[in-house]
Amino acid sequence: MAAKLADSHLRDNSSSQTVDQILRSLPTTPGQLCPHIMEQINKQTEGDAALGRKVLSELLIAQEPMTTARLLDAVAGDAGWEATSDQIQIDKRVDRCVQCSKGLVMLVACDDGNTVRFVHYSVRNYLEAHGGL
Repeated sequence: MAAKLADSHLRDNSSSQTVDQILRSLPTTPGQLCPHIMEQINKQTEGDAALGRKVLSELLIAQEPMTTARLLDAVAGDAGWEATSDQIQIDKRVDRCVQCSKGLVMLVACDDGNTVRFVHYSVRNYLEAHGGL
């Protein structure tokens, strides 16, 4: 998570800030990282920010591991996606869901298909402690 946040900060900040200053200012614990990453999610275009928040919400309320198919079904309406059986299109949509979540979720390969999960239990804890999104 910290590496993605560092990369984002380096790309988003002006050249007057040195790399060293940016790296020293980054949070070092998961509890400190989550608010900064949520800020990055919300700085995206409105569509990407909404998709990122929807993905996190769906994972937060999930009672069992979230398959990629179930996640796509859950976000399709909000994202304006029509049903498709094209595997390339499905893969692109899954990738977009993960990317819009700015490193808070990851894709995990399983025997019975892929699942999407929080990258660390502290992400769920943070979202629960802060009333979700």
